[in-house]
Amino acid sequence: MIGVFDSGFGGLSVFKKVSEQLPEYNFVYLGDSERNPYGSRSKETIYQWSKQAVEFLFERGCQLVIIACHSASNSALRQLQQEYLPSSPYKNRNILGVTIPIVEDVVRLANKRVGVLATRASVKSNRFVEEIYDRAPHLEVFQVASPMLVSLIEEGYAKSATCNLFIKKYLRPLKDKQIDLLVPGCTHFPLILEQLRQKSGQSIKVLDASQIVCDKLKIYLDKHKELEFSQDQSGFREVLTTGEVGLFEEVGQRFLKTSFRAKQVKLY
Repeated sequence: MIGVFDSGFGGLSVFKKVSEQLPEYNFVYLGDSERNPYGSRSKETIYQWSKQAVEFLFERGCQLVIIACHSASNSALRQLQQEYLPSSPYKNRNILGVTIPIVEDVVRLANKRVGVLATRASVKSNRFVEEIYDRAPHLEVFQVASPMLVSLIEEGYAKSATCNLFIKKYLRPLKDKQIDLLVPGCTHFPLILEQLRQKSGQSIKVLDASQIVCDKLKIYLDKHKELEFSQDQSGFREVLTTGEVGLFEEVGQRFLKTSFRAKQVKLY
């Protein structure tokens, strides 16, 4: 079984893609919505909470966990991966993030200047900048924290004039830098992908981050045939939340584009 973890709702955009395009695998989603958002938390807090979530999913039977939250992926992934090395006592416990797959496409597609829209935690971690520079030092990378977009999307105002106003506000400094590629560095942003493309203009390529993560997961699974995934209940889907179930189902519909049933769990 494959686990998809996010601090709340955003990772549902990744969950939607992978569960639709990899129907032969079993998936479970865990949203830590009780403690959402992670974007304003310290690196140590994000690490501790992410570890609790990853442990929970492994104990539930997942052989692979995708940290589908850029704040957690940027702040906690490296340390968690070190703790679950293949040579460690934790055999068949694998962890992937969402940042590196996107960075790999940035390096392949960008010409000179890259813009990143992300949460404050992701911007503060500087992970996008470091990973891009490490692979392509000729690229210039500019970041803008865009916290209001997350709130507007979760409250159902993704298509509103207010949301469009903030998109223009956050894009302005990046367009002033004459970027040629935009990274929507938050898993909420697939819900405003078309608006980002429209407001960016024809000269700026805007990545479809959730599709990139899905495509890279397919490649990963094809290369790692040794992973022992149970074939029982092939196509099994489960959605879990640490918060109030009714609210999670209401907000989550905006990401999954369909109604669903969630279950409440505790991580601590």
